Amino acid sequence: KRIIHGGAFTGDTIRIFVQKLGKIEKLVCFEPDMKNFAYLTKYLKKEKEKIADEIIAFPCGLWNKTTQLKFKSGGPGGTISSEGEHLVPVVAIDDVLPEFPATYITMDIEGAEIEALEGAKMLIK
Repeated sequence: KRIIHGGAFTGDTIRIFVQKLGKIEKLVCFEPDMKNFAYLTKYLKKEKEKIADEIIAFPCGLWNKTTQLKFKSGGPGGTISSEGEHLVPVVAIDDVLPEFPATYITMDIEGAEIEALEGAKMLIK
């Protein structure tokens, strides 16, 4: 299993993946909220041997191109928003993982799913 996980938050869904699927071959996580990213990476480091053979974590969001967008923090419900209080980097999956053989792509990215899927067209094909 090779999973791309957008909106990884603090690792809550990863715990479910491991519980249901067992150890993952490769896991790539994206989380734009720096507070959540700190909790996520702490969890990934602590539980690495149980989670996956290879883990990559990006401190950014997913979008249809690589740029910066305004982000409104909100715990598990942070979102890209013109009313956001700070800029976050966002990337297209095709830009950062052009040849990653994903088994699953999961997203909990509060309304940015369409744009993120547009940014993964080549990978999905």
